[in-house]
Amino acid sequence: MWTLDGFNIGGAGTVVITGEVRAIAQQRQDGKIVIAGDFTLTGGVPLTTRGNLARLNPDGTLDQGFAPPPLDGPVNALLLQPNPAGPGTPDLVIVGGGFTKAGATGRKGLARLSGGDGSLDGFDPVSSAFAVTVNAMALLPGGESILVGGEFRELKGGVPARNLGGLSVAGATSGQVNWSYQGGLAQDAGNVAVHAIQLQQGAVVVGGEFTTPFSDNVARFSAAGLYDGSFRPVSPAGAVRALALQEDGKILIGGISPGERFRTTWRGSTLTALPIPSTRGWTSSPAPGSLPSPSSRTAGSSRPGASPSGLCR
Repeated sequence: MWTLDGFNIGGAGTVVITGEVRAIAQQRQDGKIVIAGDFTLTGGVPLTTRGNLARLNPDGTLDQGFAPPPLDGPVNALLLQPNPAGPGTPDLVIVGGGFTKAGATGRKGLARLSGGDGSLDGFDPVSSAFAVTVNAMALLPGGESILVGGEFRELKGGVPARNLGGLSVAGATSGQVNWSYQGGLAQDAGNVAVHAIQLQQGAVVVGGEFTTPFSDNVARFSAAGLYDGSFRPVSPAGAVRALALQEDGKILIGGISPGERFRTTWRGSTLTALPIPSTRGWTSSPAPGSLPSPSSRTAGSSRPGASPSGLCR
């Protein structure tokens, strides 16, 4: 039997959240919990308000030392990047969503914050003049690059990357495009959105609302970005909004069902397992925290309606 523990978030609890929590990640160094979404949070002494991004202590109280600049739109995805400064320093917090500013500073769809106090750093990779909304992110092995999915024509001005692309997040190339897909997804309005990204033994699986030559709403690419035409699952009849990796390497898929067709297609459930790829891509061992873990794999969340508090354990 499942019961709630003492992590007391709610009307009579340590903090009050009004709205939706869409992404959660736990910092390795101290167990603190970063939450993101479309919400207003109040809590702490003195009473403090946070919007769309906040950090909680392991007991559910507000960590007032984490004071990010206010974002002017929702946060749909977040991930923790191992800090290049060394293993003893807090992971950097990368957020993606539908915002255009962090405080008074322009940040279109992507921003990176200190894992200590939440201050904004200089990572500002998006230069497209078009709208950019980020729905999903994944950190690649090695911790120096990320994949970004969402609703956009491009991330860098003049470099087509409709709804899916990769960026360097470390070193001299930080902020530059360093991964792109070839084939599979169209560079037109038929490719509506990418909602979820999952690494699968060297391959990249994406879910969303799109059409490919062999399936709809779910596709797989090699580590180099080549569309995998051998991956031909039965097309789910609804948008795919969540992906997760089983221990045996198979993918769990979840999403929105229009009527009963999605559930019928997937044998009575909105979750199913898809096979592992036949070849591996990345061969290097991932840095600690570089692969999405159960605590941080929230980039492709299913956007549930919020409970009264938006969060429970």
